[in-house]
Amino acid sequence: MAIADVQAKSDGRLRQRASQGLTRAIEALLALQDADGWWCGELEANVTIQAEYILLMHFLGLPDQQRWADVAQYIELRQQEDGGWPIFYAGPSDLSTSIEAYIALKLCGRDPDGPILRAARAFIVRHGSLPKARVFTKIWLALFGEYPWHGLPLMPAELIYLPPWVPLNIYDFSSWARGTIVPLLIVLAKQPLRPLPEWARIPGLRTATPTLTARLAGRLLPCRRPAAAGPRTPPPAPACHRRG
Repeated sequence: MAIADVQAKSDGRLRQRASQGLTRAIEALLALQDADGWWCGELEANVTIQAEYILLMHFLGLPDQQRWADVAQYIELRQQEDGGWPIFYAGPSDLSTSIEAYIALKLCGRDPDGPILRAARAFIVRHGSLPKARVFTKIWLALFGEYPWHGLPLMPAELIYLPPWVPLNIYDFSSWARGTIVPLLIVLAKQPLRPLPEWARIPGLRTATPTLTARLAGRLLPCRRPAAAGPRTPPPAPACHRRG
């Protein structure tokens, strides 16, 4: 039998399977449709949405212990057997997602020696801890004094002045990317700080990386904005009571 004949039969079987899969998918969607013509479904994302909500409310000085308790429970219920949290349903646990979930649960007063945070801490340390986290997670950490600002890539806020004909001007990016980049330009320029309460800090995530700053030195971009003269005075941290 010629190679072309084998390929044709293989393509035919593949097309048949794809057609059958498409038919089943259509039937499944139609079975979920309401009689009035609409579909109802839960909009879900990974737990960084819930974790970053808690981080943001703490940074803004707007703690809500009752709501945080519900959010913390949502995060805990989605922890995986290895101690981490995934970025998509039933996916492998992700380091950065797990770091953000860990800090959020500590801010909610969860016991760092309890089974949930102990398992999460072991997963995080086992996978490289803070130096291996994504840039967005490191920015969150820097906002709370848990990661050095100089360990982050620099994007000068003056990028906003580049005219449209200059490569990599702000309008070269998509609209959703601009909505992320512009606020980050301000954050990276101002480098605000609201320290975590002492009981919510994360020394346990640094036990495997005692020379964090030294290890970062060779990975930083050579261009850095001069530090502002004088120390910055952080705003007072909101009162927050620990729960067991």
